[in-house]
Amino acid sequence: MGTEVLPSSGLYIDQALVDTYRESIEQLVSDLGRKVNLHLPPQQIDCANCEYNSVTKRSNNRYTPNASGFNTSFPLGGTCPVCLGAGTLPIYRNFIYTALVRRTPNDLNYEFYGVDPTTVLRLKTVLSTYQDLVDAEFVVLDGQKYIKLAEPVLTGLRDNAFVVSFWHRSP
Repeated sequence: MGTEVLPSSGLYIDQALVDTYRESIEQLVSDLGRKVNLHLPPQQIDCANCEYNSVTKRSNNRYTPNASGFNTSFPLGGTCPVCLGAGTLPIYRNFIYTALVRRTPNDLNYEFYGVDPTTVLRLKTVLSTYQDLVDAEFVVLDGQKYIKLAEPVLTGLRDNAFVVSFWHRSP
């Protein structure tokens, strides 16, 4: 049926050009990029002041002194004053990344999806940030909070070297 008649790979774009492209975009991100504060979901750690009940997924409201010295005693059956009875404490995580920022990108017809295009950000950054961008709850840029519009997309010339993500301003 159909045979492929494409020229062999590397005839016009060799590895040196691919490397130059990758290095140039990395330099653009470094030189022209903006600092973006990426907020990830909090991790939960067991409260050091009380015992965690894995069956009820809450504190069993029993004071357990520890060696850290940061103990707050409470009566048996009372609510732990540190975790307020949750048994765990959130550890909030955020990272600052450098990314190329494009406001009001024209990649898509955002109005078709019910999104005002003037509230959209397009971020392009290095591949090492991919998993954090997937996990992120929101980003902050210039004091404005933006929520994820779509999952991040891997991009590059011949190989995936960068991540593009789309965000829209939170109401």
